[in-house]
Amino acid sequence: MSTYVSLHNHTMYSNLRLIDSINKPNDLIDYAYEIGLKGVAITDHESLSGHVKAMAYWADKYKDTDFKLILGNEIYIARNDLTAENYQKGEPFFHFILLAKDMEGYHQMRQLSSRAWERGFGTFMTRVWTTPNDLYELVKGGHLIASSACIGGYLGRKFKDGDFASIERFAGAMQELFGKGNWYIELQPSFQEDQIAYNKYLIKTFWGKMPFIFTTDSHYLKKEDRAIHRAFLNSKNGDREVDSFYASAYMMSYDEVWDYFKDYVTAEQMEEMAQNTLRIYDMIEPFDLRKPQQIPYIIRNEIFDNRKVFEPYLTDHEYLKYFVTTTDEIDSYFMKLVTQGWMKEDIPPDKVPKYIEELETELRTIHLISENKKVHMADYFTTMAKLMDIIWHEADSLVGPSRGSAGAFLINYLLGITQMNPLEQPARMASWRFLDPERPDYPD
Repeated sequence: MSTYVSLHNHTMYSNLRLIDSINKPNDLIDYAYEIGLKGVAITDHESLSGHVKAMAYWADKYKDTDFKLILGNEIYIARNDLTAENYQKGEPFFHFILLAKDMEGYHQMRQLSSRAWERGFGTFMTRVWTTPNDLYELVKGGHLIASSACIGGYLGRKFKDGDFASIERFAGAMQELFGKGNWYIELQPSFQEDQIAYNKYLIKTFWGKMPFIFTTDSHYLKKEDRAIHRAFLNSKNGDREVDSFYASAYMMSYDEVWDYFKDYVTAEQMEEMAQNTLRIYDMIEPFDLRKPQQIPYIIRNEIFDNRKVFEPYLTDHEYLKYFVTTTDEIDSYFMKLVTQGWMKEDIPPDKVPKYIEELETELRTIHLISENKKVHMADYFTTMAKLMDIIWHEADSLVGPSRGSAGAFLINYLLGITQMNPLEQPARMASWRFLDPERPDYPD
């Protein structure tokens, strides 16, 4: 049973500027795996917006399989000097596919996308584009794979114009820019006469000179979803009759693709294109866009001696002892601020044991969550305390006494983050409502 990697697919994140696709990233990934493909690329229309969620889903479900998720972008190429002022209605924005081989390739793709959006302007939709100059400046080192995209790409548009010399010049320039093995001529399955004529021309002109792939340019998942996609496209901007253009724009198995190609593509050519998609699969190196949440911090560079106030209680309170005696400057500075708040409170002697127990509970929570998340939760509190100090004393502003469950945490009160003492309220305020080591996460 032959297979391939699906390298040109759209999701709902292609709908940022104009309604386009009904695919959800999770469904696209699942269906590609279900029909036996080796991998799937997400190449939304000048959008990288769905990549992090798609990667999280793939990592959770398929990371330990040999099925790969590839991150890409379908960009638009326009002339170097295009601006909102000199734009001519109807001038072309040529489709072009980019696939990231690794993190550096993704970085280059992200730089290109940022430039496209920075120069964007509105017509009946927002126009965003990449210039040839952008490509020559930012594409370096063979970290990106490119293909000629659909019939709306440069090759397809010039084919319709009969400008065959420009087609060969462009293809040659792209092969030189991206490097051997990183540039592909793209065929798409269709029964439309213009697509078939274009496919035949590409085979006749470039077969044996440049590598080919086939893609399905999926805008919906299955053939039977075509009516739903048609209704979606016609749901806005009046009567948008584009159904024939998208007649075969769905995810296909190897055999389904072959049914479209078999009248003019040989079985050997079909298999060579499929093998080229698998070569691209082999070039994709694992990388992860997801990063752990980072906590902002206040610079501190000394250890503080916090023993004096809490010395009598250290023997029987493990976490109080840690924060009071630690040589970690982050936790030591945090405890310095807590100690200052404690001293200002002037707690009656008969209530001190109750306060000590609450403090031990909250310090344990902070310490255990820090270990679980592999961060210093103390930074969260010292930073928030600094912000509150700025609001009160420098910004000439006010804050409320508390928000949500934050008021249940004694440490928030001692640091001046909240203005209500949870231990002196008529109703019990449990600290676990704010943070609890059983659900180790960041407070809101």
